[in-house]
Amino acid sequence: MYRDFSRWLFDGSHTSKIPNEQEILKYNSPINHQYVLQCLLPHERLTRYLNTYFNNYDLFQIPKKEFFIFIKRLVLELNINLTSFNFKKSRNYEKNELYNKLLKKLPELKNYDVALLADIIDNLEENEKESYYSSLGLSVPKKRKLAKKTKKETIKKIKFEDYFMRFYNFI
Repeated sequence: MYRDFSRWLFDGSHTSKIPNEQEILKYNSPINHQYVLQCLLPHERLTRYLNTYFNNYDLFQIPKKEFFIFIKRLVLELNINLTSFNFKKSRNYEKNELYNKLLKKLPELKNYDVALLADIIDNLEENEKESYYSSLGLSVPKKRKLAKKTKKETIKKIKFEDYFMRFYNFI
């Protein structure tokens, strides 16, 4: 479905029809306003145009079919190629332990926000990543081995006069 939609969007014809129109235009289709706008973000001129004229939620009130035709017209008029976009399906996170733990810990976030947070944590450095994993209970923190010298504290005996001179230097 994603491949057919991207081929239709960049085929260069004003009169071509939307492929699998019944599937793509369903209310629960994964290809919606939000998906198309996320895919358009890398192109500067198109994003600038949409921000200038449609920087509000009225864009989401347009029916899907009209919105897709409008976007196709913009793509044709601005001479945009398929190579400047990243049309890909989002990753499947159901089997990821970090995603599942974060979803349980943060129920107020949407699934795609939790997926983004899981990606950010996975891309951190090893030390920071380990601290997140241990705080969520996914891994046991490693115990540091102490040397014998650090285990025993050496006690130094000092004279009473030296102690007073060091801490109470008012004599």
